[in-house]
Amino acid sequence: MRELIMVGGWVWDNVETDKPSGAVRAFSARTGELVWAWDLGNPAITKLPPEGESYTRGTPNV
Repeated sequence: MRELIMVGGWVWDNVETDKPSGAVRAFSARTGELVWAWDLGNPAITKLPPEGESYTRGTPNV
């Protein structure tokens, strides 16, 4: 797809543990809707985490 905007999480590495997730996400450039997500800590999450959960904290960032 050529109409995606991909973003990754960015955190200060090696400063502290339990940082926010470094999940990579792709959004539609037309609608802004989340199209997919890649969470290295939980590859089963391909879009939004299940209700009550979040992307894996402390995962590598982009």
